[in-house]
Amino acid sequence: MLNEALNNPGATRFQGEAIVREIKEKEFGQTSGKPFQRIQLDDGELQRQVKIFLGTGSALTQVHIGQKLQFSISGYVSTFDNKTYLSGFWNRPQGQSPPQQPQQAAPRPPGQPKADWDAITEGKVRHGVLCAMLQGGLIVHYPTVLKHTTFIVTGKIPEDKANPKYSDDPEGPKGDMAF
Repeated sequence: MLNEALNNPGATRFQGEAIVREIKEKEFGQTSGKPFQRIQLDDGELQRQVKIFLGTGSALTQVHIGQKLQFSISGYVSTFDNKTYLSGFWNRPQGQSPPQQPQQAAPRPPGQPKADWDAITEGKVRHGVLCAMLQGGLIVHYPTVLKHTTFIVTGKIPEDKANPKYSDDPEGPKGDMAF
C-alpha cells in the first residue's frame, strides 16, 4: 500500500493494513487549521512517515503502537521540495470512534429522593448573604438574611409579617443591612 501510493502520487487512495511504529503529537495545518498527526507506518514492504488527517475523530495514542490498523493512503508531490510524501486517514472500526453522546450519570438507588435544586440554590444564596454580612462587619440578624435570600432567589421583596413597621424603617434593627 505505501509503495503503491509513493509510486502513484495524485492517484486515488490506496486501502490497506499497516503496523503503527511511531506516533507524534497532534498538530494543526498552518493554513487550513485542520488537525493531523505524523505517524510511522510499516506495511510489511516499506516503513514510512505518513501525515494522517484526523477529521472529527480522535487522535491515535501510544496504545496504537504495534497494532495493525486500516488506512487510506495517497501520495502527493510537494511544490516546495518536489519530493513525494504520504497522507491519508485512519479507517476506524465502528466500535473505536469516540462516544458521541455525553455519558449518563449513574442511576439513583431505589428509594433515594430526587435532589431539590430549589432548596440547594436557596441554601447557597443564604450562605453567600451570611458571608457578605460577616465580611462587611455587620451584626447578623437572621430574619434579614432570610429576606435578602428570598429577594435574591425570587426577585420579590418579602413582606415582614412579624414586624409590619420593619419595612417602613430603612435602617432596620441597629447594625443590620438596610433593605
